[in-house]
Amino acid sequence: MHLPGYSQITFWQVRKKGIKMNSCELVAYVSSLACVISKCSSREEMEILSAVLVQLGETLHMMLVHEENSSAGDRSTQDCRKERQNDRRTDL
Repeated sequence: MHLPGYSQITFWQVRKKGIKMNSCELVAYVSSLACVISKCSSREEMEILSAVLVQLGETLHMMLVHEENSSAGDRSTQDCRKERQNDRRTDL
């Protein structure tokens, strides 16, 4: 998605290059993304996307809380995270 006058670099491209956004930049990015989505989507599409993203955020939060509070943690989650970290190292 692209707003006129803004760079077309995506959040994931920024993260992959190791560039970290400060909190204000992240808020601006998310707000810009919301504006683009609202201009390109119907009300129904925005309602569904909003509900999906809320559920996604809540589910990810629940997984983090569960992991923090379980004694051994979920081995499959830990293995997955290790694989992602190894992938990131090879991408650089």
